[in-house]
Parts: sequence; C-alpha cells; structure tokens
Amino acid sequence: MPCGAKAVATLSANKDADDGKKLYHTNRQAVTFPLADRLVSASGRAAFHPRRAWSLRPRDRKTPSWPRVLPGYLAFFTDLARIQSAKAAGEAARVCANLVHGYAVPGADLSAFDGLRAGLDKTLTGLGAARERAGESLCAVMIPEALDYPL
Repeated sequence: MPCGAKAVATLSANKDADDGKKLYHTNRQAVTFPLADRLVSASGRAAFHPRRAWSLRPRDRKTPSWPRVLPGYLAFFTDLARIQSAKAAGEAARVCANLVHGYAVPGADLSAFDGLRAGLDKTLTGLGAARERAGESLCAVMIPEALDYPL
C-alpha cells in the first residue's frame, strides 16, 4: 500500500483524542485539504514522463539532427521527471507523516506507516546525480546564431 493510501487509511480509522470525532472527514479541512493537495501533486508527476519528449520531435522530415539529439532529450527529461517525482513524493510523504503522527494517540503503533515512509525515502537514491546531470544539460544548451534571432 503506498504511503498516501496508508495515511488515508490510518486517518480514516482513527478519531480525535479530544472529542472522539472522525479525523478524515469533509468537515476536517486541516486534515483533508493538505493531504489532498500533496497527493494530487504527487499523482501529477506523469506529466513529466520522459516519453513526452517524443512530442517535441520536429514535424517536418527535413531535420536530420533529430535522431542525434533524441538520446539527450530523453536523458534530460528522464532526470527532470525523477527530480519532480521525488519532490512531489517527498512533500506528500512529509504532509502524510505530519498528519498521521500529529493526530495519533500516544502509544499508537505506526510502524507500518513508518516502514512505507522509509521505503519511499530509499527511492530517492541517485537524485543528486540526476539534478547535477539536468543542470549540466541546461548549461550546455546552445542557441544557434541566426540573422533573424532577436537581440
């Protein structure tokens, strides 16, 4: 079960320690709004999928450089997707952890949720290298000189 789904399940199953009301309810905006906001941003990471680089290909057949530059595009967008996915997942996990631990009663067993959070943190391996490669790719962009290029 993903971290966000486990957070929703945990918050839905528990009640407020002070007044016994359900935590995950339409009237509890302090719980539902931040959780929904972060989970939506995490699910939107598909917009950065590297396969979308294919849509950037030239429409005309007169561009002979496309096969040569496609691997660079794919590598850059793969790194960009990884960075954005990690950012969204990390933020979603942080909000979920704040809500789950913040509303948990003292002594509650949250080891299943904590295990999922630790698993998510392990997926961030190599993120720094992806960020460095994406930065190097951006610095290597060259704009060809053209007479009609605005100054």
